[in-house]
Amino acid sequence: WIAAGEWLDYTVAVGTAGSYDLTLSVASLSAGGSLHLEVGGDDITGPIEFGATGGWQQWQEITVSGVSLPAGEVEVRLVADSSSFNVDWFEFSGPERGPYQGVAASVPGQIQAEDYDVGGPGVAYFDTTAGNSGGLYRDDDVDLEASSAGGANVGWLAAGEWLEYTVSAASAGDYELSASVASLTAGGSFHLELGGQNVSGPVTFAATGAWQAWTTVDGGVISLPAGTSVLRLVADSSGFNVDYFELSTASNPPGSDPTCSTGLLNGPGTACCPAACGACGGTGCDTRPGGAANCCTSGVTAGGALCSGSLPPCLMGDDPSEPPSGSGDISPLLVGNNVWYNPGGAVWDAIGPAGLRIVRIGGHQYDDDPPSLGQLASWVNEIKALGAEPMIQVSQYESAQEAADVVRYFNVQTGNPVKYWNIGNEPWLQANRPPTSSVAPWVSAYIKSHASAMKSVDSSIKIFAPDASWYIDDLYQALLGGAYDVAGRDQNGNYYIDGISWHRYTEPGNLASGVHSDIQKARAHVDHANALHGRTGASALQFGIGEFNSNAGGGGTCSFLNGQAVGRIYGSMMEYGGTYATLWSMKEGGSSCSGTDFGFLNGDNSPRPSYYHMQMVSQNFWGDYADGNTSGGGLYAYGAVDTGRIAVMLINEGGSKSCAVRLNNDSVGGSCQVNIDAGTPVTFNQSIGASTTMVLVFNGQGQLTTRITYASGSSPQTQNF
Repeated sequence: WIAAGEWLDYTVAVGTAGSYDLTLSVASLSAGGSLHLEVGGDDITGPIEFGATGGWQQWQEITVSGVSLPAGEVEVRLVADSSSFNVDWFEFSGPERGPYQGVAASVPGQIQAEDYDVGGPGVAYFDTTAGNSGGLYRDDDVDLEASSAGGANVGWLAAGEWLEYTVSAASAGDYELSASVASLTAGGSFHLELGGQNVSGPVTFAATGAWQAWTTVDGGVISLPAGTSVLRLVADSSGFNVDYFELSTASNPPGSDPTCSTGLLNGPGTACCPAACGACGGTGCDTRPGGAANCCTSGVTAGGALCSGSLPPCLMGDDPSEPPSGSGDISPLLVGNNVWYNPGGAVWDAIGPAGLRIVRIGGHQYDDDPPSLGQLASWVNEIKALGAEPMIQVSQYESAQEAADVVRYFNVQTGNPVKYWNIGNEPWLQANRPPTSSVAPWVSAYIKSHASAMKSVDSSIKIFAPDASWYIDDLYQALLGGAYDVAGRDQNGNYYIDGISWHRYTEPGNLASGVHSDIQKARAHVDHANALHGRTGASALQFGIGEFNSNAGGGGTCSFLNGQAVGRIYGSMMEYGGTYATLWSMKEGGSSCSGTDFGFLNGDNSPRPSYYHMQMVSQNFWGDYADGNTSGGGLYAYGAVDTGRIAVMLINEGGSKSCAVRLNNDSVGGSCQVNIDAGTPVTFNQSIGASTTMVLVFNGQGQLTTRITYASGSSPQTQNF
């Protein structure tokens, strides 16, 4: 009974912006019919006409190709242009990415720029203008023209545009990048990405004097895994052409020079070596066996690494601004805190030895009344001086453009870039605790609008959201692959968010177990969203805890049990591959162990148990997580394994005990047995007092080298052997 002019609205969740195939099931007794679809008032299909099917229930499927849809929650309107037909269903399929002409480009080998993947806009390419300006070779929005070198080339490139190429590497290893480029007057710059990570650094070149005057530019060395990968070529400037790029087997692999004589290379895929080896590895490196120079040498010898000069001690293996490379790796950003109400210079000095890796500038007050750019810049500088990464919260109440302007201020205008960002703070609580099922629609809306605007300024930033006041299952299920999904890409091909975040406050005795439960749920939700959107490697969705502490305030926050809960929480984060956990906060509430005192410093800026436990984790646990199991009541354990080194954390909330610590999973019996899955068949007998936390550090042969003992009512005591 459809009549001309009638319409119906449907809300659909589009994971990826692009060109889709539309299929409809329709029927008409004798007249046939005509309809079209609209998005935002725009006709996206043109008239879809069909003939009579011979019966009101004689269904016919018709397909229309090339229907463009934006990413996110989209309202699609079906409009009847004639009368007397039925509609049973309609569906969108695609877009599907694949190599051009069905065959991945071989590496080592030359990849023609015009042979980018199929899949359409937002999937295989992003172009700022409609149509092919050169009108050659392919019929989409990428601008192609005839090349004087033969075939076609990509031209009319604009900053931010990108093209993806499916390649197949014969073997894992290092490959030298070169490219054939041309530019009339401006020169150009581009980079290559793999899995969302910049693997080439900027490849820049000067003007060649003509659009077809080709020159070959050296792009350094990149690392590829064996088999199939997708490389993204990203234009960092406008006004240049690309004919091809080539990947050839590297003749001098990174890390082949084990000296510091070459100075700081510090490029993606290259070895790193500061000219002044004494600075390598950051604070604490000189205390490691062999001193700072040995740290530097080991980092160079490992090769293929970015120099992590801001992370002590001697962490040369990973870029400190990136998440761990695998689910078992301990994040280099793990230990963090929150800035609150303009801490003075004495506070910044006091927190330096804590070993913070990330410091968040966020909270309810900053959501309602964001700090000035000048204040933010001051805090960012203080945080960077600690060797930590700043994380800035933009307000959910300000516009997307205002959020983008904050990113622009730091990452473009002032050259003081900030990589990690939050959007909003505790939305459910700030909305006066509505039904949890009602929160996702408006939270999803502001996350998407703000994230797209922010990443249009700098697509390399990492955004975590929504920092709910607790882990609200309804909210996170909806946001991560559900009806209000924010884990996919926007219209520019950027992922909206890079991780989820939440808060947790409860009494000290239940804090660690409560957070552990949250972490398990977050891991499951994140894994689901990653599988749904094909997010892997550096593009995989992560999770972090934006705030946590005792909800008792004052006395609870100051207690030794609360400090032990903090130590246990970091173990849970290591176990499930969490990115960061930022305690609330540095110092507040008069520092009197009463009222709203949630700081990890006392009034005289001396450390509290939460501070010391964070310090013990930060200064001793890196590398790969090693699971721990205990048979002693009230005793918790976990470990970390790195080359030639095993660290063990023992947190005893119960009475004194004597334990057999086994560095693998073999049973050794006894009333107190600790197993650390470190793969080393060594047993060490250790007594631990009541309400005591202990760190044991062993060398690769299982010999004890360091013991840190921290008993309630004292400060940590270190013994070196």
